[in-house]
Amino acid sequence: FTGLRVTAGSAEDVDITRIVFNQGGTAADSDVTNLDLVVDGSVVATVAKSSDKNAAFDLRANPIVLAKGKSKQINLRGDITSGSSRTIRWDIKKQDDVIAKGKTFGFSPTPTYNNSSEPYHNQGATITINRGTVQISGTPSTVNANIAEDIKEVTLGKFDFDVRGESLSFESVGVQFLLATATANANVNDITAVKLVDKDGKVVGGPVDVTSNHNGVETADEYGTATITDNFILPAGVHTMTIKGDLNADFSANDTIRARIHPRAMTVKGVDTGETLVAADKTPAGVQSSAIYTVKTAVLAVSVSNTPVAQNVVGGTQDWEFANF
Repeated sequence: FTGLRVTAGSAEDVDITRIVFNQGGTAADSDVTNLDLVVDGSVVATVAKSSDKNAAFDLRANPIVLAKGKSKQINLRGDITSGSSRTIRWDIKKQDDVIAKGKTFGFSPTPTYNNSSEPYHNQGATITINRGTVQISGTPSTVNANIAEDIKEVTLGKFDFDVRGESLSFESVGVQFLLATATANANVNDITAVKLVDKDGKVVGGPVDVTSNHNGVETADEYGTATITDNFILPAGVHTMTIKGDLNADFSANDTIRARIHPRAMTVKGVDTGETLVAADKTPAGVQSSAIYTVKTAVLAVSVSNTPVAQNVVGGTQDWEFANF
């Protein structure tokens, strides 16, 4: 974000024990996190975020040592996590925001800066935070699983929505289902009431049915899309979203279903900026897939046991065992 070139006087070595950077832009404290103080390329201190727009680095336990007459480069870096359309500018606002102490005489010299009034050092560039972005991926912890046919609200996939820069409003999310089946009657239209559910179990989109059905156009499998157009908002952060749907009784054992989302086919708008995300803001460029779900049908086999064998029975016998199945 910004940098300082600090130089010790010629009389003695100097310890720098405190540096405070002031955030003079419109960004909030929570918009910039993981602030590192970097000296000659090495991180010497970190603060999680600024407080009241001040990022204070207490270096008393491990001061920055300047040999007399020598210089060091001190830089500030961090992560921009939110704050679309806001600005960031890091300054040394007050004269005593850099505190140093001589190692020989023990006095704290008053630093001199490029400015004679507040802000005393404002050489850093003003950064404007662009509109938000989103990255979609199959949730890594989700593994291939078996599911039953003729069941409601079964899990058919999980995806991580990594929202950055600002809260995002999702206006259209297409969920594509790939179906591999040898059953004549089964097709993707047999997947109905598709819902998008957040980590707390709240339905944020749907239910909707698959509205298109293709066979062999993109792959050898059959596929179709359920488009969720219920508007829902996700704040900055990673959100695990679950795809649920109903399956009818047309499926057969070992049919497989796989949910997919194409990030660039989504319609998404920034809440702060009001801007619609373009293709480059929705990543990755390719379609993202979740785990494979395999249909397993129930099987019940009934047979008659060889015992008891055919035989004569005396009348009046009680609790006679007639057959075993």
